[in-house]
Amino acid sequence: MPKTLIYDGDCPMCGWISRRFGDLGLVDDAHRRPYQTFDGDLAARLEAAGIRNEMLVLDAATGELRAGIEGFLWLLPGTRWSWLSGLLSLAPMRALMQLAYRTIAYNRRVVAPPPRGIVCACDPDPHAGFRALLIVVLTVFDLLGALLLGLAASAAFGGPGPLPMAVLGILAALVALLMLRLSLPLEPFVLLGNVLMVVAAGALVAAPGLAFSLAFDGVASRLLVGASIGLGFWRSLRSGRRRLMRPRLVAKQPRLKPNG
Repeated sequence: MPKTLIYDGDCPMCGWISRRFGDLGLVDDAHRRPYQTFDGDLAARLEAAGIRNEMLVLDAATGELRAGIEGFLWLLPGTRWSWLSGLLSLAPMRALMQLAYRTIAYNRRVVAPPPRGIVCACDPDPHAGFRALLIVVLTVFDLLGALLLGLAASAAFGGPGPLPMAVLGILAALVALLMLRLSLPLEPFVLLGNVLMVVAAGALVAAPGLAFSLAFDGVASRLLVGASIGLGFWRSLRSGRRRLMRPRLVAKQPRLKPNG
């Protein structure tokens, strides 16, 4: 009997990953189910097995459950990807995959927030170590993006140099965020994580063009840098609107009937 992949149905990223597993032939649609569709004793078993923190794989024939990377590796035998099982099961590879997966899974409400208004039935447990690791990774990524911006802008337009231009880019990103009608999360980690994700979204889009511009000079370099900054700014604004904008609640005014 095929194994069943169980995921957090309130997590857009989890749903996307489960669909990709289907595309790869690891599970079919009938054997990938959101946790929220279970109830009773089985739901309690899933909760005890750690569904709040990691996806689970269930063998219905035996009732065995495996979580996270161990569960994913359990899906490989008998598929066209079975040859990967031995390689990915090596201790260093498995440890690296577990670290990366758990960092994302424990922080999935920041990495991939659910649609506004959802009360999540499967929120991950707070984990100081994985939270700190995510903040460190995002901070390093954003700083590298800012340095690339400073280097490319300085090379294309001149000015005070790469470092001051990088600082200027960071300040401009923060000012742009403050210009939005922000609904700031009360929890410091959620706020900081979302702000860093917004900047990272823009840096990810802008980085290829900024790096490519270093191979040119003159007008071509300026055009590439300008286009990259514009695309990065646009992507950051889209991410910021989705994550941090207050919903606009417009009260309906009663229509007044004319007298007479």
